[in-house]
Amino acid sequence: MKYVLGIFLPLYLLDQATKWLIVKTFAFQEERTVIPGFFDLVYWGNTGAAFSMLQGKSMFFILLATATLIAMAIFAWRGGLKDAWSRTAWSLLAAGIAGNL
Repeated sequence: MKYVLGIFLPLYLLDQATKWLIVKTFAFQEERTVIPGFFDLVYWGNTGAAFSMLQGKSMFFILLATATLIAMAIFAWRGGLKDAWSRTAWSLLAAGIAGNL
């Protein structure tokens, strides 16, 4: 469990911190180059899934993310995370889902 939390928690906190930082320091739709020709940060909003599909249906995504996290927790609790690769993958997925929740 320490291994999973050691990956999950810092990634989740980093995700939330970067989102907060961009909201506080960028104007909406502002773009800043981090690595020229390769990586830009842009403050953009999307209230749906990819390309704003299901826009305005945020409760659907909240329920889907919550159900997925619950299923993942049950899987982990029942001993499904047997090796470092599965614990790492679980931690990365859970951090991403929780960060978007």
